[in-house]
Amino acid sequence: MVISPKVSLNLSVDILNDYLKSDNLHVELLIEDSSSDPEKALNALKKLHEKGVMVVIGPSTSEEAAAMVPYANENDMLLIAPSSTAVSLSLDDNLFRMVPDDKNQAEALALLMKRQNITEVLTVYMDDEYGSGLNAGIIEKGSDPAYGFRIVGSIPYDPKLSVHDTLVQEIEEAAAGLPKDTGAILLIGTESHAIGIFTTAGIESPISDYKWFSGDSIIREAGILNNNDAAEFAAKTRLEGVAFACEETLTLVPLMLATGLMSGELGHAPSPDALPIWDALWFIAETYRLDPHADFDTYKSNLRALFERGGNLFNQWTMLNEYGDLKSAKYARFTATKGSNGDIYWNLDGMFIRSKTSGMFITDADGKLTHEPGDIVIGAVLPITGVNAEIGTGAKKAIELAIEQANTYYSKALGLNIRFSSDIRDSESDAAVALEQVRALHENGINLIIFGGISDELSAVQEYARENNIILLGTRSTAISLSDSDDFIFRLSPDDSHLVKAMVRLMEEQGKKHLVVLYRDDIYGQDFSHALSETVTGSIDSFSYAKNETDFTSVLDEAARAVETAGYEGTAVVVIGTDEIISMLEAVKEGPLTSVAWYSGDGVSQSRNLLEAESAVSVAIQTNLTCVNFDSAADQIFIPMRHVAVEYLSRAIKGNAGWNEISSYDAAWIAMNAYAMTRPDAPSEELWNIINNPYGALGIGEQYVMNEAQDQSNSFYVFYKVIERSDGPIWTPVAYYRDIKAFPDELKIVSE
Repeated sequence: MVISPKVSLNLSVDILNDYLKSDNLHVELLIEDSSSDPEKALNALKKLHEKGVMVVIGPSTSEEAAAMVPYANENDMLLIAPSSTAVSLSLDDNLFRMVPDDKNQAEALALLMKRQNITEVLTVYMDDEYGSGLNAGIIEKGSDPAYGFRIVGSIPYDPKLSVHDTLVQEIEEAAAGLPKDTGAILLIGTESHAIGIFTTAGIESPISDYKWFSGDSIIREAGILNNNDAAEFAAKTRLEGVAFACEETLTLVPLMLATGLMSGELGHAPSPDALPIWDALWFIAETYRLDPHADFDTYKSNLRALFERGGNLFNQWTMLNEYGDLKSAKYARFTATKGSNGDIYWNLDGMFIRSKTSGMFITDADGKLTHEPGDIVIGAVLPITGVNAEIGTGAKKAIELAIEQANTYYSKALGLNIRFSSDIRDSESDAAVALEQVRALHENGINLIIFGGISDELSAVQEYARENNIILLGTRSTAISLSDSDDFIFRLSPDDSHLVKAMVRLMEEQGKKHLVVLYRDDIYGQDFSHALSETVTGSIDSFSYAKNETDFTSVLDEAARAVETAGYEGTAVVVIGTDEIISMLEAVKEGPLTSVAWYSGDGVSQSRNLLEAESAVSVAIQTNLTCVNFDSAADQIFIPMRHVAVEYLSRAIKGNAGWNEISSYDAAWIAMNAYAMTRPDAPSEELWNIINNPYGALGIGEQYVMNEAQDQSNSFYVFYKVIERSDGPIWTPVAYYRDIKAFPDELKIVSE
C-alpha cells in the first residue's frame, strides 16, 4: 500500500477506537502491501482470509480488483474499494466501491473538452482495465455529435512501461496532424507514467504546443509538481482534467479537516484515492458496532443499508447502485498553472456534479485560491467571563483548534503562503462590552468577526456592524427579530421560530395543554415567549425576570401559583434563558413546580455547568427537564468526519463538545476559507460574496443552507434530558426532530 492510504488508515483508527470505546469494541489494522500488482494483491487477500478477515479495504486499482473479486466471491469476503473505477467491474458481487465508475469520468472529461471547443482528440492510454475502459468511454463520447469532437487516434501503452522514449515518439508522430488551436491530447494513466512522458518529451517537443487533458490518476497529484521538468511541461500544455472530489470551491470542513490531517503527516497533499479510505474504515466499523455478531450475508446487507443513510467527506450521499458502486458523482477540475512568481500549482477551476434531477453539470469556482502571501487575523467576540462563560470558553478553544488545523491544510495541502491567527475578545457576557470589543477589532482593521454572544449582545452590535460593513458570523444568537437581509450577519443556527415549532410538537405529543412560561426579559426571551404564544394550541401563563436577575424567589412563586391554578395534569413549565437557569433550578422548592415536567431551549441544553451543580441536577431529573437545541444528529445520517471532528473538539475542551463548539469551529473555517478564496487584504464585500454563496457550506455539524436573512434554514433538533449514571450525570438524547422538504415536521421519540 502506498504511503497516503496507509497514513489515512493510521490517522483514522486512533479516533475510531475512541468512538468505539463505549461499546467495548476495538479495531485493529492488518495492512498488506499489494505493490500495485494484481498477483501480489490476490496473495495478500488470501493471507487476510487465512487470518479470519471478512472485510477488506481495497483494492486501489481496477487491475487488482479484477484479480481479487473472484476469490472474494468464493470465500465470503467483502471488498470496499476506495479508487478502482473501471466500468467492467460494475457487477453484482462482493465488491463495493466508494467511487463512481468511469462512465461518469468519461462524461466529465467530454464535457470539459466540449467547453474548451476541442474538435480533435488523440488519446494515449494505459492498456489495462482502467485505461482501456476509460478510453472506450471517451471514444463513445467522441462518436456523439453533441460533444463536438472526434477521436483521431488512440495509442495504448504497457502498464509496466518504465522507459518512455518510444511512446513519446509515437505520440509526436500521431499528433502531427492535430490543429493547434482546437486539437488536444488526452492522457489516461498514472502519475508515474505522466512524469515519464512529460520529462522525456520536455517543453521543446512539438507535443508541448497542444492542449493536454487527463483523468483522476494524474490530475492534482503532487509528484508531477515536485518534478521540475514534469511541472514545466504540465504548465505549458495547460494540463487540465478532473479528480474525484478531492477539493472544493466551497467551504467543506470535513474534507478540509481530513486533507489537512493527512497533509500534516505527509508534508504535502495526500493522493485523492486516500480520502475515501477514511470513510470506508468508519462505515465498516459502524456496521460492526451496530451488529457485532452478524454473519457475512447479514453484515453485507447491513453495510449497504448504512451506505443508504450515510454521507462522505465530499458532501455526497453514499447510496450505492445495484452493482455496489457510488451513485453520485462529483469531480473537481484543475489546470496546471504557472503563477506570476514562477511557481506552478494546481488551480481549482470548479466542479462537475451529477445529480438525480439535473444530470452532469459544471460549476465554476466562485473565487480563486489566493497565491498572495500574508498574515490574516480572525477576530472573535465571545462571552469568556460572566454568566455565559461556558459558551465563550468552549467557543474559544474550538476556534483555536480550527485555526491550528487550517494552517496545516492551507500550507501543506494547498501550498498557500498565508497564515491565520486570532484576536479573541471577551464580551464579559455584557451587551455594552460586546459593542466595545467589536468597535476595537474594527479599529484594528478586522472586519470579519466570529460573534459568539447571545441575541442580546448581537442586538447591541447589529447597527454598528451594518454601518461599518463588518461581517459577523453568529454562532449562538437565535432571536427571531434579528433576522435581517440588510446586513452582513450570517447566523449558523436557525432562528427560534424553528426551535419553538419543534418544542411545541414534542410537548403536544406528550399531552401538554397548559404552559407556565418563565422567560428572561431580553430580546431572546421576549421573541421566544411571543413565538410560543403564537404556536401553541393550549393556554399560557407567562412571567418574566430581569436579565441580570440572581434572586428567582418571586418569579418562581408566581409560577408555582399558576401551576396550582391550572392543575398538574397536562401542565408544563417552560423556562427560557441561559446559564442563569442553573441558579433558578437550585432555588426551586418541593411542591407544584416539582410536580410537573419542565422544558427549555438551547440556552441550557447540554450545559456542562449544570451537570456540576448537584442540586440543579436533582431538580432537572425530578422534573424530567427536557432541553432542545439545533443538532445535526437529528438528520439521522451517518457521516464519519462528524464523529472525528467532535472527538477532536471534545479533547480540546476536555468535555463533551456540543453545538456551541461545533458552530464556532465551523465559523472559523468559513471565515478562513473566505480569505483563502480571495486574498489576505480582501474587503468585506469580496469576503461576503464567498461566505454568502448560493450553495452554502458544509460544516462538521450540518449543511449550511441559508435563507434570505442569511440564517440557517435547515431544521434539525435533538431533545436532551439529564440522567444519573454510576459515573455521574450526563445529558442523553430522548427525541429527534427534523422539518425539511423530504421529512416535514417529523418527530422521533427514542426515550421518555
